[in-house]
Amino acid sequence: MYSRINGACDARLAPHGPLLVSRSVGMLYHSWGVEGRGREVRHGEAMQVLDWLGRRGHRAELAEPGDREAAIDLLAWDIARGVNVARHAYHAQYISAEEAWTHTRGAARAAQESFPSWEPRERTDNRALVARAERLHEEVLGETRQAIVAFEGVLQNGKLEKIEKQRRKLAEMLDRIDREFRL
Repeated sequence: MYSRINGACDARLAPHGPLLVSRSVGMLYHSWGVEGRGREVRHGEAMQVLDWLGRRGHRAELAEPGDREAAIDLLAWDIARGVNVARHAYHAQYISAEEAWTHTRGAARAAQESFPSWEPRERTDNRALVARAERLHEEVLGETRQAIVAFEGVLQNGKLEKIEKQRRKLAEMLDRIDREFRL
């Protein structure tokens, strides 16, 4: 949402191309106070902002006590802003890609756990597993495709116990294929 509103791309971790790093630096400086001298200081400031958004954020400061709806709305706001800050901090080279993805995946999990509209098929961990399986499927045919179809079938129609069982089975098979493929 923030990316599109501000003319940036949401298809990659960095919101802008390499020539527009100043936009990320400016956004972090003006909106979040990430202004320290030196990379280590800015890294610490960016991580503090991400930690604040993840642990307390606007929901702790702006929601009236007992107003559950406002707290939930502000949680969504904090999650979205946290992902935006992580992307810009990565783009500005204040944090690593690994740190940005760690925060982004944590935000996705928080959204999935907090908002019941997330279907099992749309969960990040399940989508990542299917993407991994499909990548390996292109390299190793046969049982992989059958396992993918079975996993997607339980995601569509299964109960959580069946999903977890099939998920473990597919993950173990992919781990084995990964090990064998790398040898």
